[in-house]
Amino acid sequence: MRQRLSVRWGDKSSSEQAQGLQRMPSGDAIRTALHAVRAAKAVAATIRAGAESYAREAVLPRLVPVGPSEIGDETPAGRLAVIRRLAKALRGERVRGLAGHWTYSLNRHIGLVQALVAERAALGQAIRSARYNDASRSACRPDGLI
Repeated sequence: MRQRLSVRWGDKSSSEQAQGLQRMPSGDAIRTALHAVRAAKAVAATIRAGAESYAREAVLPRLVPVGPSEIGDETPAGRLAVIRRLAKALRGERVRGLAGHWTYSLNRHIGLVQALVAERAALGQAIRSARYNDASRSACRPDGLI
């Protein structure tokens, strides 16, 4: 990262001023930063694609311990319970990853994030549709005429 020189050109010799310019990152540092940005974009695209093609019945039992009744419960309360389980499992997976534990799985980590994103989106959609239905019912007059 570039640093500003806090000296005026007349205060120090040109060699001291040139040393301040050498603090700029090297080509290797720039390439490393570019690789990190590209990797982050690739992971984000993978998560987005997985969240869009999320199949609750197939994926959820592989990630967290849930029964058939919890998988079939698509009410906001049921989705919230699943979101809590996914968030707890994701916290545990992150801890294992940061600790370098041998049981950490990048694939499981990405799967948990994809499932969490998809479940949160479905919960938001369910809440929005419930609000819309409540608002449209209250907008109608009691005799059924709008």
